[in-house]
Amino acid sequence: MKGESMINKCPICGENLFVTGLHCEGCGTSLTGRFVPDTGCAVSPDIMEFIKVFIYAEGNIKQVERLMNCSYPKVKNLLKQAKEELRVGQRSSRVSPEEKTAVLEQLDKGEITFEEAMKKLEE
Repeated sequence: MKGESMINKCPICGENLFVTGLHCEGCGTSLTGRFVPDTGCAVSPDIMEFIKVFIYAEGNIKQVERLMNCSYPKVKNLLKQAKEELRVGQRSSRVSPEEKTAVLEQLDKGEITFEEAMKKLEE
């Protein structure tokens, strides 16, 4: 039996969802825990549809515009969203959210320069 497509954000609060159980119909084995889905699966249905059209059009944005009946800026926005959801080009940061907030507050108060802030955020 084929499973349902998985959502990756809570429909109530918008936070990330995690898989907490897996079950094999063949042998009856069940696993429980906190599993993170493969990032290839963790995209919204709209972005998955865009990715399919983009691949079908072999990356030709003009053809994507025609197939989706939308504008160039819309296609570029969908491409940006796909990159974000798939975490393409993002480096993992060792800076905690609290540290990021502190750096931004220092920048806002003029205690550090933009370049210094960027350096601290990239560490």
